[in-house]
Amino acid sequence: MIRTVHRAMLALAAAAALAVPALARAESLVVPGSEYQVYFQGSVSGSTSATVRFDGTEEWFNAELLTGDTLLFGAQEAETDLGGGRWAIDIQLIGEPQLFPVAGETGWANVGFNTMPLQLSRAVRMDRALISFHLADGSLYSGSSWDITAYAAQPWDGYMTQGGTYGFTDVGDQDVRQVRFHFEVSAVPEPASLALWLGGAALLLARRRYSVAGRAGVQSAD
Repeated sequence: MIRTVHRAMLALAAAAALAVPALARAESLVVPGSEYQVYFQGSVSGSTSATVRFDGTEEWFNAELLTGDTLLFGAQEAETDLGGGRWAIDIQLIGEPQLFPVAGETGWANVGFNTMPLQLSRAVRMDRALISFHLADGSLYSGSSWDITAYAAQPWDGYMTQGGTYGFTDVGDQDVRQVRFHFEVSAVPEPASLALWLGGAALLLARRRYSVAGRAGVQSAD
């Protein structure tokens, strides 16, 4: 009877130790079909924002610039399950023609700007956040890539940063047609799941100590 109970406790402990990763794989991180905001601005051509649906398809909009020109711009996103409670999120802004048309102007961009962040299904920690500006052929414009991980809220709240927006000088009239955002995040265990995991780990440790003590007792008796 004691062995049967002990084995049942061991099985429960093993299940508990696997509970957190299993929960992390059970659902999409960003709520499918939820809305978020994208934003970009040229220091001379003006600012533009749009509400986008997180569904993996390209969405296109018209923007009336301060120069009197009309810009066609799009947004597209993708989510990748990296396994082990980790995800990557990629979002890109696309301009037809270029996003920042006035020569010499500074360009800024943001995701979740103002009041519409990405809608997350669970608590996550930001592990890595990047923003970069790219030319029509997809190549990086003049080293314009930044690691902005330190400016994200922890746990992550779905905004690119905790405040402000990021940009690059002299991108105007350089044929910059894409701004890319790359986020890598990992699951933060919920309190109940964390308690279950810790309980399972404690049972496994106790079992190991019991086993070692039992072997030592047998050796002493001999």
